[in-house]
Amino acid sequence: MKLEKLKKIDRFAYVRGLLKMHSIKNRQIARYLEVTDTCVGLVLSGRRKSRRVQTAVADHLNMTFEDVWGDVA
Repeated sequence: MKLEKLKKIDRFAYVRGLLKMHSIKNRQIARYLEVTDTCVGLVLSGRRKSRRVQTAVADHLNMTFEDVWGDVA
């Protein structure tokens, strides 16, 4: 299955999987942005939107925003 065709919920599972593979914790991103772990978790679950958090996730993964988030943002 191509990443472009993933459903919205699948995209968030994909991103969480990437973070786990790279041993990146929500707390690392939260501290980097000076926000709560909950804030990062809500964005990663798709319940909230934050371009700032999404950009930080892509940066921590050393990937482009579009490669990580596609058209979800």
